[in-house]
Amino acid sequence: MFWRILSGLLVIGLVVGCGKKEEAPGPAPAAPAKKAKTAYKALETVANGGSIQGAVGYKGSDKDGQITISKDNATCDPGGTGTRAEGALLVSDGKLQNAVVFLADITEGKSFGAQEVTVDNQQCRFHPRIALARKGDMLAAKNSDAVLHNTHTYLKKKGKRKELENIALATKGAVIKKKLKRSGLVDVKCDAHEWMQGFVYVTDHPYATLSGADGTFSLSDVPPGDYTLKVWHEKQGFQSAKVSVKAGAATTLNVTFK
Repeated sequence: MFWRILSGLLVIGLVVGCGKKEEAPGPAPAAPAKKAKTAYKALETVANGGSIQGAVGYKGSDKDGQITISKDNATCDPGGTGTRAEGALLVSDGKLQNAVVFLADITEGKSFGAQEVTVDNQQCRFHPRIALARKGDMLAAKNSDAVLHNTHTYLKKKGKRKELENIALATKGAVIKKKLKRSGLVDVKCDAHEWMQGFVYVTDHPYATLSGADGTFSLSDVPPGDYTLKVWHEKQGFQSAKVSVKAGAATTLNVTFK
């Protein structure tokens, strides 16, 4: 009798278990939406604007790099030395030249017009080595040498390079213009002369400048508020600092690379 009862219970359990409907898994939780970047708003006037001024210092070795001239020496190396200074690390009295200084998070401020930025090939160097531009500006690639050059541009972002333009400049005096459609750091190379190096830093706004020969910089007509000031140098990378701008006042902020 006991075994009959136990067998019946097992059968009932199997029937109930098999008849139970499994619930379908629900939809996976949606990934959080990415915050859209706020477009810069140009104002007719900046009321009670302030300014940011300072200097970019450098405490490391001030020895610039050397490059070897290996091709088209009559044009690229008229002095016949075979080498020359790289021109990347320009330091005077502990101050760093050609550092890009800009506000990273400004959303509105003074207006600006379209401009043309020229990057010239002169004696197998890019002139200027560091240029500033704004999104939508025209990049004029120019060849002042009697040898073949190309201005090959890449957008550098998060350790990767994305090709933008490959501009062939076959003859002396050639000028080809291309619109700068992306903001960020643009790496400029010449495939014909591998030692050539230049950069164009493209922003969405006019609050960007280069440090001078004495390391100084200035940004004017900045709306009052709190900002992140960034400084970039091709050999030193980025530094950031918080800065508060008061109405009608000058704020001093110095940044030092070590």
